[in-house]
Amino acid sequence: MFKPTLKQIEYFIALSDNLSFNRAANSVNVTQSALSNSIRDLEDGLKLKLFDRTSRVVQLTDDGRKLLPQAKGLYEAQNAFLQKASELENHDITTLRIGVIPTIAPYLLPKVFKNKVKVANSDNLNISVSENLSHQILDKLENDEIDVGIFALPYPLRQGIHHNIVMEDSFYLACPKSDKDSFPKKITLKDIEDLKLLLLEDGHCLRDQVISSCRLSSSQTSSGFTGSTMTTVLTMVSEGYGYTLVPKMMLPYIQDRNDLSIIPFHNPAPKRDISLIWTHNFQKDKVTLVKELMH
Repeated sequence: MFKPTLKQIEYFIALSDNLSFNRAANSVNVTQSALSNSIRDLEDGLKLKLFDRTSRVVQLTDDGRKLLPQAKGLYEAQNAFLQKASELENHDITTLRIGVIPTIAPYLLPKVFKNKVKVANSDNLNISVSENLSHQILDKLENDEIDVGIFALPYPLRQGIHHNIVMEDSFYLACPKSDKDSFPKKITLKDIEDLKLLLLEDGHCLRDQVISSCRLSSSQTSSGFTGSTMTTVLTMVSEGYGYTLVPKMMLPYIQDRNDLSIIPFHNPAPKRDISLIWTHNFQKDKVTLVKELMH
């Protein structure tokens, strides 16, 4: 009975993803002829036609489409096997590569590193963290540069990205200390309709999440100012140039400031969802580990 090689499986997936012999060959770093010969040998061995080829177009056949999920399962299993072998070779040292967005990193990462000593086999755990914008974290997941992303939703996820919401992060209004008495003890979205709101610049998912969850109009977000960090935004607020919305996880770091007041919303408060995201099923152990480190 014919048994395809793992390399043939990899090339089959690459051609299925790219539908171009040239692009597929580049993606797996082989020549186009080597990839084409391998696909032909695979089809001959299986006695099935996996692709329809013309001078311009490559398309999966019905048989190819039916075999693709199994091929991807084999490829993931191979990667899981090699990853586990690498860990055993390195004396069971686990490297956990985490990507985290800037509006979560300063408030959650200290807890992650503090909790490292509490997890089993902590001496054999290496944590590597990169701070990136949301779209960059998705890129790194797809390129296997990180294992798990600490993310905020809502945000459009790409095909093949899994997610698990681990906590809610409510929004609060931040205003100059002198304006505190202008608001009730708890506010509603109607109370901020006429406020000049200062937000992060485009590209930060926190901006989009504030606009979405608070149903802000374009007039509310047209202040003439956008910040690249919340530190800058809060400085502008404290000087009386406007107001902003901050997530709950930021409060321990700003609630003792004598130049700002923090005002909660009535329930249900606007919020974002803190989520873990990953691509491969064999990363679930690492997802569980990140959850443990976060709490």
